Amino acid sequence: MRTFKICLYEIITALALLGLAHVYLGDQRLLPFAQVMLVALYVLTAVATEAVIASSFRPEMWRVISLNVPVAAIVSVSGRTSDSSLKISTSIAIGTLILRALVADISLRGPKVRVRRITAALVGGTLLLETLATVYSTGERIYYDYYFYPKTKEGYIMPTRWQDFVGYAVFLGATILVLYLSCRLLKYAFRHEPALTI
Repeated sequence: MRTFKICLYEIITALALLGLAHVYLGDQRLLPFAQVMLVALYVLTAVATEAVIASSFRPEMWRVISLNVPVAAIVSVSGRTSDSSLKISTSIAIGTLILRALVADISLRGPKVRVRRITAALVGGTLLLETLATVYSTGERIYYDYYFYPKTKEGYIMPTRWQDFVGYAVFLGATILVLYLSCRLLKYAFRHEPALTI
């Protein structure tokens, strides 16, 4: 049952990494800000999932490497499904394999609680920074589209449709949820150990 769970988590991780790599390699119209965020999300997913899997199940190192080879193979498929070259996707896959093997080695050497706290701090901090940056850029776009340009440009009208309000409400709800999640992860990572009572 333990091997089945490890394989299932590795397959889910591989599919998530494949999706992120496909979006990064397939859409060349992304702004540099979005590209940096996708790379950070990719590295975060690769590191955090391997740290949690290795610290929770404590597999042997040969099993970690043998399970990460199919993950790298699945990630390398992103070069065949996107417009990028196979060389780039292969280098991403090899880099992912090396990174996940190093993270697994470090996670297997450390205590489970410390690894989980470091992983929670890494995930929570990255989510917090990416969410704040996204909120800032979205707020700036809303300001320019609905306030600044209609006042300064002649004939510029940004229609306010009900779909815009629903989209912004969903965005606000998702932002609050992700901020709450990142704060909970950071609280778990930095809380003090409870005092022992006699």
